[in-house]
Amino acid sequence: SKMIDMVAEVVVLQQYTNTSTATFEAKYVFPLDDSAAVCGFEAFINGKHVIGKVKEKEVAHKEYKEAVAAGHGAYLMDEERADVFTISIGNLPPKAKVVIKITYVAELSMVSNNGLESIQFKLPGSIAPNVRENTLIKGPVTQYAVDRVTVQESAVRKSSLVLSIEMPFSIRKLECTTHKVLIKQTDTKATIRLANNEQLGGGGFNFLVGLAEVHVPRMWVEEDDDGVGGQACMLAFYPEFEVEPVTNYRAIILIDMSQSMKGEGGKLETYSKKISLMILKQLPKNCLVNIVKFGSSYQELFVYEQVLSENVVWEKSVEFIQSCYANMGASEVWRPLTSLSWVNDYEGTDRLSNIFLVSDGQLGEEKRTLDVAAMLGGGRKSRVFTFSLGTTANQYLLKKISRSSGGSHEHFAFDAKSKWERKVSQQLEKAQQPVLTDIKVNWKTYNENEETQVSSALPKQAPEYISSLFNQSRVVVYGFVPHCRQAELSAKICGKEISTVVSVSELSVTKGK
Repeated sequence: SKMIDMVAEVVVLQQYTNTSTATFEAKYVFPLDDSAAVCGFEAFINGKHVIGKVKEKEVAHKEYKEAVAAGHGAYLMDEERADVFTISIGNLPPKAKVVIKITYVAELSMVSNNGLESIQFKLPGSIAPNVRENTLIKGPVTQYAVDRVTVQESAVRKSSLVLSIEMPFSIRKLECTTHKVLIKQTDTKATIRLANNEQLGGGGFNFLVGLAEVHVPRMWVEEDDDGVGGQACMLAFYPEFEVEPVTNYRAIILIDMSQSMKGEGGKLETYSKKISLMILKQLPKNCLVNIVKFGSSYQELFVYEQVLSENVVWEKSVEFIQSCYANMGASEVWRPLTSLSWVNDYEGTDRLSNIFLVSDGQLGEEKRTLDVAAMLGGGRKSRVFTFSLGTTANQYLLKKISRSSGGSHEHFAFDAKSKWERKVSQQLEKAQQPVLTDIKVNWKTYNENEETQVSSALPKQAPEYISSLFNQSRVVVYGFVPHCRQAELSAKICGKEISTVVSVSELSVTKGK
């Protein structure tokens, strides 16, 4: 793996061995970071090198079946959801070995490590058992004439890891929170290896890089080494702006009490209530509050939101949270979210609504849920702040819900409970910031004489639209923009325009394809 500043390129090599005397089809489910983009899929067997191509799912399945039916080796990588993939290996001969190579790139997140803001490199661990089993058994059977086997996590015998690190500023601290590692380090570079007898297991891999100037806005440029003029850019903004905090907003704490919250030995149920109480404790006293628990149905504490400063409201809220139990069936959060959107439309005021969703993310009807979240955010009066917990949480979905509505997301790991209060505080601080509008990036391009020019064509940018922006929070934007050395992020807040500019230095220009 290679880590450059806030982005990583990861190459995963997996070797499968058919120890039997029969030909079979193997299927394996594995997790990827939800921000990962797969850019390579290859197979090596019996001296042959097979390179995969991206195709529509139906076409790929059809070609895979045809190859298997003809007796040929076949290899299929399928995206089940953004953080869950499957690999199918057809007609694996007896005693044969095949090496599968997967290459992906991922944007890295920021975390606080004992007061030092650090860039986090992680490899996911286990997948929720129900997700793994459903993924393994679903889909059409592709081989009828041979045995079909599923590869479980327990079948993994040996693993290794090498991580190279290149940073734009001095490295202050390197720490692996999951494994013993060997480290070689200079001022801005490092190489990491797993120590002897260390194995990658269900807990995943987590490595933190603390930098001297982690919050400095910056720009990276990768120029096409073929000299055809192509250029990719990465921008990292840390906007700073002063605004009056909004404290009289409507606060709805939405607690997932579906059947899945009984998981992990009851920890999900217990800790979801603990996090909900933390949120309640840190809410502004003059806000309007309501508590809602949900599963296949939902139940509200109050018919109408109540002012939190009243003692009876506080006492009833605490009692309601403590009396929640994970016995409400399926997890259909779209129902209470839809109801909340109707209330906002009916009230017809400009009062801001902040919805705090505490869940493991195993939610039903994903598309419907995301549509409702986008509808809430579209009116610029409601935002969903998501709080995920558990080792198998669907963080990808909860992040999408918060992004769609203009909120933000935090994950609460069981082995880092000392950081929970701070994470809740960060979410509540963002909830007090007013909604920003008209958020956009202006790319500055130059001609051969280094004179500023305006490009006639709109650049290819990701994300295409920036749905939320918070004070002193990182915003990363990518673009294919030729001759670009500077960019500006602008937005409107309370009728005023704010902006911040980043420029590239020669040390931040690289070559690639």
